[in-house]
Amino acid sequence: MAIIRELTIQLTEWESKILLELLAKEGTRLRRISGNSTDEDEQADAGNEFMEVDGLRERFEQEAKSVFGAEIKNLKRDLV
Repeated sequence: MAIIRELTIQLTEWESKILLELLAKEGTRLRRISGNSTDEDEQADAGNEFMEVDGLRERFEQEAKSVFGAEIKNLKRDLV
């Protein structure tokens, strides 16, 4: 039986955007591996990890949106 543990953390809007961006990039990387790898085990592992990362990204995005508003989804960075 697995023990479920929880972590509570406080993040600023900027930190939340960075985490959302990183989760999106990791999802893209895993999806690419899953779709392009010639190794069946690697494909399966990447596909499973993609589903976990994407689920985490969706949950985190919803929580961040409720705190910071819909603009949190805008991951574009302004160039100065």
